[in-house]
Amino acid sequence: METMDAIYGRRSARKYLPDPVPPQKIKILVEAGCRAASALNVQDVSFAVVTDRDKISEYGERGKKRTLEERRAAGRMNPAVERILTSERSVIFHRAPALIFLFTSPECYSPVEDASLVAGNIMTAAEDMGLGTCWIGLAQGLNSDKEFRRDLGIPDDRTLRATITVGYPEIRETVPKEKRPPVIHGWI
Repeated sequence: METMDAIYGRRSARKYLPDPVPPQKIKILVEAGCRAASALNVQDVSFAVVTDRDKISEYGERGKKRTLEERRAAGRMNPAVERILTSERSVIFHRAPALIFLFTSPECYSPVEDASLVAGNIMTAAEDMGLGTCWIGLAQGLNSDKEFRRDLGIPDDRTLRATITVGYPEIRETVPKEKRPPVIHGWI
């Protein structure tokens, strides 16, 4: 697949086939993430991978609960987000067969940007490999979940920056969703 085809063809997948993603493919995705640019070339994004379906379900429920608590406590609750986080039917990881968590350390000069570039590489590479992905922002509450961190061996100084679901999409969207044209404020 050509790079531009992967960029223009990528869609967020929210329904996955139950087929597991081979570990070698996940390793390729993580390596693609490591090829992303990083501020001051620090290259300090680390990963945790979960393919155990019971753990994926467990982390999804705990992530919903913690994210809900944290957003309410901070007074940052959006009604649509609250409906998702309080619904028993809501499955934030979309029953994906694999999750890739991205973490940064205090050494990262631009941690959000670095992790975002890594996530973008992973998602584009997944499209190229016929896999679907979705960045799950509603899992951020897991950052403060000590049991989650202990299960995966995450050092205390690492901050969860992105959670990406990975799997074979049940439906592969071929028609691009309408995108707004770019807004270019200047061009000298």
